[in-house]
Amino acid sequence: MTLPLYVLTFWMETVLSMFRFLLPFYLLQLAASTFEVGLVIGAFGLTVAISAIPLGYLSDRIGRMHMVTLGFVFIAISAFVVASRTNIYELLPAYIFMGFAMACASPSLDASIADNIQMSRVGAAMGRLASSIQMGIALGPAMAGFIAASMGIVSTLYVAALFSLVLFVMLPFASRILRNSGSKEKHVKRNHVLPVNKGTVVGWGGFFASFIIWGGIAAFVPIYAAAGGLEISIIGMIFSIQAAVAFVARIPLGELVDRLRQERRLIIIGVVIASLTVSLMGYLSGAVMILVAMIVISLARSTINVSSLAVVARSASQDDRGAAMGAGSSSRNMGNAIGPILMGAILGFEGYVVAFSLLGLSALAILSAVIVGISLVVGRHHNVISFL
Repeated sequence: MTLPLYVLTFWMETVLSMFRFLLPFYLLQLAASTFEVGLVIGAFGLTVAISAIPLGYLSDRIGRMHMVTLGFVFIAISAFVVASRTNIYELLPAYIFMGFAMACASPSLDASIADNIQMSRVGAAMGRLASSIQMGIALGPAMAGFIAASMGIVSTLYVAALFSLVLFVMLPFASRILRNSGSKEKHVKRNHVLPVNKGTVVGWGGFFASFIIWGGIAAFVPIYAAAGGLEISIIGMIFSIQAAVAFVARIPLGELVDRLRQERRLIIIGVVIASLTVSLMGYLSGAVMILVAMIVISLARSTINVSSLAVVARSASQDDRGAAMGAGSSSRNMGNAIGPILMGAILGFEGYVVAFSLLGLSALAILSAVIVGISLVVGRHHNVISFL
């Protein structure tokens, strides 16, 4: 029943990941500094972070179908605008608009899947959702890298824009389930906007830590690898292989989450492994070593993301799940924004060794703050051990 939603999510992520992979190279062609690269890539994530919660809340009120359709229209428009820009500061607002477009569609798709499954199977469903996202992240850079190697970066941006139109071919197959998703009550209480509890907060914190790492490596590992002599097609394959490994892992990880019901511990383990591995990235060279590190990070992040999706979906009711998923999307994209901005700023003064190390430390610091904060808020009789 939810298969069309997974397909839509997969193709949307494919198109967006093509742009995300190509833009650092395109910005360098436009003579952008590392700070400007981080600013443009980070602005996308920051836009989603700011707008995803109110847009997710809006999907609880006016329906998932309206928000997904609007998001797809905006994605298509922004894709052609981004491809046509030849100035960094013309490209910036166009890419910001693409971030707003994603914020319209993504929380509603996530919430629609959770609306149509049993809570006892939410881990498996979120594993399939995470796999759909990861498959798009795998396919996007691979296609972009190979097309760009023969056609050039600008032409490939236009190809990606044309691919965005495929979303409208797929949408009718998901229209029925999207229309039937969301609150079953005609009037939802207006004072219940965002479900803030121990489960949702730890899930949002897990997303934030995971995606601050992803934001940094997605923006600067391509540039770092290219500076080390790797071709764009090889770099694209590195990103695609690590994403394919994560795709294969996420469905069984979802089944494991359902069996263990230990999402918080799995989030902590994943963040520690991903943070330590990304801290070593600046010491690595060559395609094989970078690929191995990327695969380890990808598997650790898969553990974080599936567990975070499951705990947020389980901790929210159907009436406020759009807002909860919007907050999850906001957390992911806040990390996506801070990661490249942080890396770009550090690289203006230090090298990649320091930048990647501080990226990993930032994720650990975020997770630690969430654990301590929840422990304090839950009550004086609850400590870190009770949180776990």
